[in-house]
Amino acid sequence: MFGRKDSNIEDVTCEEAFKMIKENKDEHDFVILDVRTPGEYAEDHLEGSRNLDYNSPDFTSKLEGMDKNDTYIVYCRSGVRSRNAANIMSKVGYNKIYNVLGGIMECKAKGMKVVR
Repeated sequence: MFGRKDSNIEDVTCEEAFKMIKENKDEHDFVILDVRTPGEYAEDHLEGSRNLDYNSPDFTSKLEGMDKNDTYIVYCRSGVRSRNAANIMSKVGYNKIYNVLGGIMECKAKGMKVVR
């Protein structure tokens, strides 16, 4: 069903991510995490997402304040930062991480809804 899986990180397509979001949007333990800069996030983002800048010096320390047992859909602009962020999340003990292949650019190219 889903793409490549490395331990507790699984790569998913935009379509798979949107299906998961639709099915889990009301769950308290389901988090959509945008790891782009605050400026990028302000331009557009997936509805219901939280912003945590991967390039921020306190990225790892901010991860410590989040529940490692929640399910995370992680995305960025093109999928590179989100994969790197997912790797860090895995190393510090996060259990269920889904990396969106192609990032928000791919999602928009496929006509998926973003919030401005």
